[in-house]
This record gives sequence, C-alpha cells and structure tokens, in this order.
Amino acid sequence: SLREWASARATDLARGPHRRQIAVLALATTPEEKALLNWIARHPLLSGAELSALLDESAALVERRLEHLARLGAVRAG
Repeated sequence: SLREWASARATDLARGPHRRQIAVLALATTPEEKALLNWIARHPLLSGAELSALLDESAALVERRLEHLARLGAVRAG
C-alpha cells in the first residue's frame, strides 16, 4: 500500500528537502497519528500518559504510535 511504501521511505528521506519529508510523513501516518502529532507540536513536553488522557486512548496504544512516529523521524524522545 501507499502508506507502507511511505513508511519504508520516511527514514531514507529524513535528510531530504522539508517538503518531501512532510509529504512522505503525511502519507505514512494515520489520522490518529496526525492527531497525536498535533498535540505534540502544540505541547512538546507532554508525557505519553498525558497524551493518552487527552486523546482518550490507552497508554499502550499511544506508546505504539509514538514508536512508529519515532521510526519515521517525526518525533524523538526528549
């Protein structure tokens, strides 16, 4: 699928032009991951547990999404 292709390419393109990075990230993420990124962009110091509460999702699910976003190069542990 296009999402799988984009996920596989995201780390390869991490050092490319920002427009390309954003396009690949848009293809590689789910709507739920985009919502998570939106919270992180606005409040970068929130913990996984806090994000879980804000999104009304299990902590394990949020952690899996954060791991996927980290593999894509969209977030990093601080």
